[in-house]
Amino acid sequence: MKHMMKVLKDTQNFKRNDLVYAESVESEVIKVSSLDKSVTEQVENIYLLEIDQDISASVQKQLKHVEDRIQASQENLEKRTEQFESQVASLQNQLQTMTQTMQTMLPLILEKLQK
Repeated sequence: MKHMMKVLKDTQNFKRNDLVYAESVESEVIKVSSLDKSVTEQVENIYLLEIDQDISASVQKQLKHVEDRIQASQENLEKRTEQFESQVASLQNQLQTMTQTMQTMLPLILEKLQK
């Protein structure tokens, strides 16, 4: 009988120990699950950060290309403006020469017509 009581007591202790162990394991599983979720979120954030950096690098490259094109367009516009101003000056000189020629020739033409 004493032996049966000891076995019963040992069995109860084993059950209690098993329950405590099971609770401990369950607690660790919850911690690991939470840690896994945290690590997954961090990996996702790192991945998103890498994507953001790739996008940023691409945008910077495109921006540099646009800036280069704007610079080239400005230089081209400056050259064309200089050419236009040169042509205007040339036309003004031609007009002035023609006006002087006409002012010189007109009295001669009128004189000949009156004769």
